[in-house]
Amino acid sequence: PDTFEEFAFNRRLAERLGPDSDARFELDYRMNIGVVAQAITPDEVTTRYSLNGTADFALKDRAGAVLTQGRVSSFTSYSTTGTTIATLSAEADARQRLAHMLADQVVTRLLAASDKLPT
Repeated sequence: PDTFEEFAFNRRLAERLGPDSDARFELDYRMNIGVVAQAITPDEVTTRYSLNGTADFALKDRAGAVLTQGRVSSFTSYSTTGTTIATLSAEADARQRLAHMLADQVVTRLLAASDKLPT
């Protein structure tokens, strides 16, 4: 992981699936997060942002063959009406929530596909 969101995503996957030390499969992923202004005052001050995220994933066996793949998406938002510190904290919290939501959706998709995976 290279970003805060990727670390949060990986940490959530490990919480849900367990550590990767005994992994039989490899999970490749790519996350994208976009920021969109949601609430703008008449003075053109943004008071709320939305974070829109997607995660493309592919579960592979040890030989590199793709067993299942897909894309999940979600969104969250945060307010900018507080102090600078409050706004930065709200943004970090929203980014972590989004990463967790995406990871949870990936786990749900993997569980749904688990009956088709090799044993």
